[in-house]
Amino acid sequence: MPEEREPPEIEAETRGLEVEGVVWEVCVEGRAFVRAGGGKPTPILQLVFRADDSPAREALVVGRSLDERSADELREAFRCAGLHTPGRRTRGFFDEIGRVGSG
Repeated sequence: MPEEREPPEIEAETRGLEVEGVVWEVCVEGRAFVRAGGGKPTPILQLVFRADDSPAREALVVGRSLDERSADELREAFRCAGLHTPGRRTRGFFDEIGRVGSG
């Protein structure tokens, strides 16, 4: 029987960012690749911005690592960010098909 091992620790990518005098912690919460039109896959990061006494915000940016983004790029992502909704489930494409004609 193989020896049991502890799972490796995954270090979350985080970085501080000041926006209008407030220091936000920027954390990578998700990663994905998207392919449009059969082209090369584009790496996407889900960023979450957290600060004391403020609701968390989230944004998607192109990139493989938080280190690739400049402070100005992160401020722009923050400006475009919406409220963070952890555990959000997006509706499936066919979710409403059962309702057609039943109204």
